[in-house]
Amino acid sequence: MSENEWSEPLPENCPPTDAADPDDRIFYRLIATNPPTPGDFVSFRILFPAKVIPESECVVRALSVHDDLQHAKKKTMVGRFQSYHVAEMTLPKGCGLVKKTRSRHHWSWWMRKSFNPLNHYKTVEQ
Repeated sequence: MSENEWSEPLPENCPPTDAADPDDRIFYRLIATNPPTPGDFVSFRILFPAKVIPESECVVRALSVHDDLQHAKKKTMVGRFQSYHVAEMTLPKGCGLVKKTRSRHHWSWWMRKSFNPLNHYKTVEQ
């Protein structure tokens, strides 16, 4: 896959070969602003470029999404996500690749540069 096809620079062998097309699956993304802005769809690495994170650089450069609404809502009740909102997104075929990482409901999403997430969300009432 071309390095220019992703929304941000990725390390070699990223996304992993076992990542899959989401193919119209529903995911939930925590967003800081409502309505969201492009800044709500950048990786942890873009937000914190110098921070040491005990995770593979490939996962750090992905967007975190969740496959369970209640799990996503719980995340907004503690820590730095307390003021966040939950966006429901049906990720269409071709928007990137996803892989389950970290925990039971957490997925990493490597978004394609050509995909505009602002056209594919609805904010969930908390």
